[in-house]
Amino acid sequence: MKTKILFAACLLFCVAMYPLQAQNGKNGNGSVSYRVELPVLFVITVDDVEVDYITGFMTVHLVDHYVKGIFATERYGLHGVLTSEKTGKTYRICEISLPVNGTLTWWEGDNPWTPEIEEGIWVMDPIGNIMDHLICDDGTVYIIKSTWSLIDLLNGGSGFINYEIRIAGKK
Repeated sequence: MKTKILFAACLLFCVAMYPLQAQNGKNGNGSVSYRVELPVLFVITVDDVEVDYITGFMTVHLVDHYVKGIFATERYGLHGVLTSEKTGKTYRICEISLPVNGTLTWWEGDNPWTPEIEEGIWVMDPIGNIMDHLICDDGTVYIIKSTWSLIDLLNGGSGFINYEIRIAGKK
């Protein structure tokens, strides 16, 4: 459950602090693409036993989509190699997000990413489905599928409303 809380919090912090750019296309329709270096965290658990703990910084490619000048959805991907602090194994990581049809919800209260705005924020929730492929240097392939929710995180949860990890085999 705690696999990507740090990554998700940092991703949302950067998205909240990133200034809106002029959208491509007419009437504010289009997309904005940018890259951000963010900390990531993967905790690999199998049958509730922590197998490995992977952390580090990776470049994330984000694409925000707008309709009539209003944020509609975001997709992102990250690719790279990280070394485990726990076991010393190296992992090749590929993560992509797929947008879901979330609803725009007003969340009351002081959110941690923009403390100067105390009345609340608009949140698209759930934000998206995430799929990770982690390929260990010993050949083990892990696949992680999850659905991420900012409202769940803001309400004290893990941020994941659906989470599944499985070993896909050896390469």
